[in-house]
Amino acid sequence: MTSTSARHTATPLHFRTQTSAWFVLFMGMVLTGLVATIERQQTHQQAEQRFRFAAEQVALRIDERLHAYALMLRGAAGLFYSSESVTRGEWASYVNNLRLEENLSPVQGVGFSQLIPAQQLQAHIAAMIEEGFKDYTVTPAGERDVYSSIIYLEPFEGRNLRAFGFDMFSEPVRRQAMERARDLNEASMSGRVELVQETSTDIQAGILLYVPVYWRNMPLATLEQRQRALRGWAYSPFRMTDLMLGLIGDWSQVDMSNLGLRIYDGQQSSDTLMFTSTGLAAFSKPDHRTHQTHLSVHGRQWLLDFEALSATQASEFRSMWFALIFGTAVSVLLFALMLSLARTRDRALRIAERLTHEISEREVALKAASAEAEHFREALEHVNSYIYIKDTNRLYQYANKACLDLFGRSNETLKNAPDEDFFPAKTCEQLKHIDELVLRGEKTRTEVEVRAQDGSRQIYLEIKSPIYDDKDRSEITGILGISTDITALKLREEGMAHIAHYDALTQLPNRLLLADRLRQGMAQANRQGNQLALVYLDLDGFKAINDRFGHAIGDELLQLVATRLKDSVRDGDTVARIGGDEFVAVLQDIQGLDNVKIVLERMMHAAADPIHLQGQTMKVSASMGVSLYPQHEDVTEDQLMRQADQAMYQAKSAGRRRAHLYRADGEAVVLHVDNS
Repeated sequence: MTSTSARHTATPLHFRTQTSAWFVLFMGMVLTGLVATIERQQTHQQAEQRFRFAAEQVALRIDERLHAYALMLRGAAGLFYSSESVTRGEWASYVNNLRLEENLSPVQGVGFSQLIPAQQLQAHIAAMIEEGFKDYTVTPAGERDVYSSIIYLEPFEGRNLRAFGFDMFSEPVRRQAMERARDLNEASMSGRVELVQETSTDIQAGILLYVPVYWRNMPLATLEQRQRALRGWAYSPFRMTDLMLGLIGDWSQVDMSNLGLRIYDGQQSSDTLMFTSTGLAAFSKPDHRTHQTHLSVHGRQWLLDFEALSATQASEFRSMWFALIFGTAVSVLLFALMLSLARTRDRALRIAERLTHEISEREVALKAASAEAEHFREALEHVNSYIYIKDTNRLYQYANKACLDLFGRSNETLKNAPDEDFFPAKTCEQLKHIDELVLRGEKTRTEVEVRAQDGSRQIYLEIKSPIYDDKDRSEITGILGISTDITALKLREEGMAHIAHYDALTQLPNRLLLADRLRQGMAQANRQGNQLALVYLDLDGFKAINDRFGHAIGDELLQLVATRLKDSVRDGDTVARIGGDEFVAVLQDIQGLDNVKIVLERMMHAAADPIHLQGQTMKVSASMGVSLYPQHEDVTEDQLMRQADQAMYQAKSAGRRRAHLYRADGEAVVLHVDNS
């Protein structure tokens, strides 16, 4: 009886122990599957984030480069504003000095297309033939109300020779972009075309970028005025495949080996496809990631269609397999241990409790957390941007390899370091202001300049976001920052802006910058109730010196006179060269004509003092016209310029070496006469 009773007693206990063991095995496998699923989802999410980041970087690079091309064409258009006529040699010299192969490659060319009324067509063709192009004509043939012709295109060789004399205004797609540039006075991109530069092989989709060129001294305030003032277009043609492959060469921060790109002009269709980085068959596989973004490009809407060309690699799922194998092994081990201890209930319960608590929970949780952190760190170590994390006291807690290399620190020595350890005081003030905005919950995107003691500078694009706790995102626990070095891009932009706004010979403001300074001066005079004087100055006797001693001596003389004129006015005034031997000065806050006469006398002496060049003594003088603002009637900048120009011609007619004030009734008012 005792033996039977004990056996009956042991059997339920053994059954319950087996049931517990099977339950533990079941729960262990469920937990293992859950951890493996979470790992797989996180791997996919990280791959998706890397893919979208790479795609957005590509779109940003395309947008920045196309705006740089437009700025380059603005500078080319500015060449026509600084001179009454631009020769073929001057155009070639300007384009060569841009050093496009180094700064903005690849560009098929930089050209100028002249607008030709129908009644001037034959005279235009005759002039081009006389220039030496005996086979020149405007193509395509046919009668039209107005023509255009590509007369300058550098480099003037190879494919580009096929475009010489082509009438782009005769083709609807090009004409639409040219009319938009003319009417809005801004850069305008054409739709997809086949360039005339194409040969029978390697035909690519083409686009053209236009900037309008207007005649000097003509008003541009209204649409009708801009259409009347049009002289032609500065433009660049692009072969899309060459353009994009050239840009890809600059994408050092983007892994393009697994990133496919198609570009459409507008809606997605075979007729609007302008570029594909690989064969179409490689796209649209079920396991590939895709991303589309729209880009506004100088009046055109481009659709950028990105696709990851390879699925997630098996190696990327190693953490999932590790969790699956480890969790299964632990679950089976627990199951086996519980079965082996079935006859000892108390010991089995203790072992099951200890193993379940210390190994199903702690080991799995630690492995999952470690794998997640390791994958995140590995991803950040391969990013070339500077990525870092600060705490709420603005002290560094983490930085990726690129950032550590920049700071010259290790993870250990970076811990709790402030910005003051790495940046000058002025930069630290700006970074502190940005961090305070982020700690209040704002996301920021700011350009930060770091200037060293030797005067060199670096410019970074700083993107910062607040880091929240994992509970309800109600508490900010730190700052996540991503910084990208954009120094080279900003320097190129500044260089192009200088070319577009300053005279190449004298480094004085050109006509374009003068117009902006004059508008600002007139607005300031209106706000503050002050008076402004505009001085139009023409050198007397310069042509004779230029003809006798040559252009090189003439250029040196202009440079010296320009420096003297700039030194003769006040700090807040502007002296500009608008072409040849003509200069314009904007004198602000003049406080009456007596102050104007003082400045005019200094300018007269600056122009008339003898100049010694290469053993020769030369002397010129100046005739000046002055107009004042404001006047009884509202006047524009162009009207003010014409008034000063008219007064200057009065001074020349009266014997030169003098300054006349403009009067609406035409009466000659002499402000200064140089009797030296």
